Amino acid sequence: MYSLLAPILIVGITASSISPSTLASISEEVNRLPNTFLSDPTLPWSERFSSTLLSNHPIPKTNATYTTVEVLFTIPDNYDLRDDHSSCASPNKIFDQGSCGGCWALSVAGSLSDRFCLSGGYDELILSPQDLLDCVGGSSKGCNGGFTEDGFDYVSDEGIRTLDDVPFEAEDGFCETSDDKKYFTQSWAQYVSSDEERIMSEVLTNGSVSAVFEVFADFFTYAGGVYSHVTGDYAGLHAVVLTGWGESEEEGKWWIVRNSWGKDFGEGGYFRIKRGLDENGCNFEGGLTTAMIKG
Repeated sequence: MYSLLAPILIVGITASSISPSTLASISEEVNRLPNTFLSDPTLPWSERFSSTLLSNHPIPKTNATYTTVEVLFTIPDNYDLRDDHSSCASPNKIFDQGSCGGCWALSVAGSLSDRFCLSGGYDELILSPQDLLDCVGGSSKGCNGGFTEDGFDYVSDEGIRTLDDVPFEAEDGFCETSDDKKYFTQSWAQYVSSDEERIMSEVLTNGSVSAVFEVFADFFTYAGGVYSHVTGDYAGLHAVVLTGWGESEEEGKWWIVRNSWGKDFGEGGYFRIKRGLDENGCNFEGGLTTAMIKG
């Protein structure tokens, strides 16, 4: 497990694809038990993306700050950014990261795109993860991994360009100076409390947040429903975008999450995961970062 005082370095990928026989055994066990997600061992996610997962490298971030949003008095049981802000283009933009370990950049650019749209006047805005892959330096290494914190800090200092100006190539490129319009945050990276009501209040008030969570082998078999870790070895870390939540009597409580494994993954490129550190088994709420934007 990592903590918010130990930022996640996306460096070096040690995982290899999981054998079909192992995935079959995992799916058999998942589907045999009373779970809330469907498991399919024939899906291609292990073969395509296991080598892009991140390895953790704890380095204390001494200047860490936390969001200070007030917990809202009324929080809806169900909130989906795609429905509640249907004019925004960014929630429906599903990237496919391919063999690039750049989920950290996709997570940062995706969450900030959502945040600008919610601030008003940016319905069609989609920010470029490629700009971050090419230009964020320091400990971040493009398609070989990076900090979400570094991504947010970079946008505060240097700005980020749009997808139209810097298309996503899913590979490392060169950082080029340009007169293209840039968008800035008004803060460096901020951590988000693992408290559910504070997370919800942050997302409702300011927009999506980046999430880094622990991936286990059974996640590669996810075919829909509300995921929680059941069985299978730890595979690495993955950065995504937390956009909403929901609950039902049949499936319990969940987060709604945008992935970067293409539209065929999960539920139209999204997945749902059980809410609560003791429920999902992936430390999902333990690795949330964001930044305040300049509207």
